[in-house]
Amino acid sequence: MPAELGQKEKCVSAREPEKGGIVSKKRSPRHWSRLTQYMVAAVALYGAVLSTITWMDQRAGKARQLDVRLFFAAPISEGEQLPQSLQVKATNPGYQPVTLTTGGISLPDGARWCVDRATSRETGDWSFPHRLEPEENTSLVLNGENLAALCDTLDDRGFRGAVSLVGFYEDALGTIYQSEPLAFDTSVAREIAEKGMLPPPADAPSTNAESTQP
Repeated sequence: MPAELGQKEKCVSAREPEKGGIVSKKRSPRHWSRLTQYMVAAVALYGAVLSTITWMDQRAGKARQLDVRLFFAAPISEGEQLPQSLQVKATNPGYQPVTLTTGGISLPDGARWCVDRATSRETGDWSFPHRLEPEENTSLVLNGENLAALCDTLDDRGFRGAVSLVGFYEDALGTIYQSEPLAFDTSVAREIAEKGMLPPPADAPSTNAESTQP
């Protein structure tokens, strides 16, 4: 009897393995079925995300796009300095042409100051409607009389001195594209309209001033 008890004490239970021992368990068919379901769901989710990204890329490619900038510039053409001007520049970065039907300046009170025809040495003469092909750009160039007329309109509406203006274009579908606001001073703009260039800063030394000794 004691010998038999000793042999039983050496037996290892499958539920209570010895320290360091390894018990092999077989996976049930139900376990593998769940794993397969998880894998199928993961693949389906990946496919849905990929198709959504593809659809968004295709939609973005078909959408009409237009970048609008409003800025002062003093261009140089063929080595000649051109008069300084206020420009509303439109660039088509998309894959579809955009037909511009009107453009100009949005005033501080929300009214639109429209330009019917553009005349410039940079972009040539053109009028609305104007078809802008992909990767093309064009500008409304305001100088001289046009710039003075803009200042007159602002004065008539009670906007004098420093104001904020926004350039805009509208396409044939009625979509309005706008620029970032530009700080605009009517008194400075009038000098540009008259003289063709920005006036020098107030603290800039005058080239015609006589030198004096302290």
